[in-house]
Amino acid sequence: MWDDVDDSEAGEYAALPEIKPTLEEIKAAAAVVVFIEHELGIDVKRLRVRVRERAVYIQGSVSSREERTLIERSLPKQPHVSSVELVIFVNDND
Repeated sequence: MWDDVDDSEAGEYAALPEIKPTLEEIKAAAAVVVFIEHELGIDVKRLRVRVRERAVYIQGSVSSREERTLIERSLPKQPHVSSVELVIFVNDND
């Protein structure tokens, strides 16, 4: 699932198999991106969001530990989200 993302600074993580998303999963991922950007006020340019069977997978980087925590705490409260898996690194150079 994350095979086209540069993981040189990420270390080891479990790669998920690539599965073609359904239209509903694409819509759900778009809704998550809109929520993160517009409701939480976090730049999503360095985030990759996938949804698979109501599980949200996010990989990338954010500008602060507070942004990461905000995503981590807010997403599980959203309707139609059953679980959240984050591989988000804090880029202190922003």
